[in-house]
Amino acid sequence: MFGTAMMRADFERCDVALFLGKNPWNSHSIPHARVTLKAIARDPARTLIVVDLRRTETAELANIHLRVRPERDRGPRSRAGLPFPGGRRSIA
Repeated sequence: MFGTAMMRADFERCDVALFLGKNPWNSHSIPHARVTLKAIARDPARTLIVVDLRRTETAELANIHLRVRPERDRGPRSRAGLPFPGGRRSIA
């Protein structure tokens, strides 16, 4: 999300919720996180997607859990030859 720190997504009414390396189940970064996450996961018209290397509580609920692998799933950065954090570069 962009903008001030006061902005937040409308997870109560979203069709798709995407969390990247985040576990709102424990961090409570969204209001009523546990109730909201359960509602998204149970509703067949909505999708909960989690991209995280860990199997968190939020990932357990997710309709789709993309478990990235460090040093293997580098995505567009490796294909473009862009530097990685720490100054590493792709060898692909």
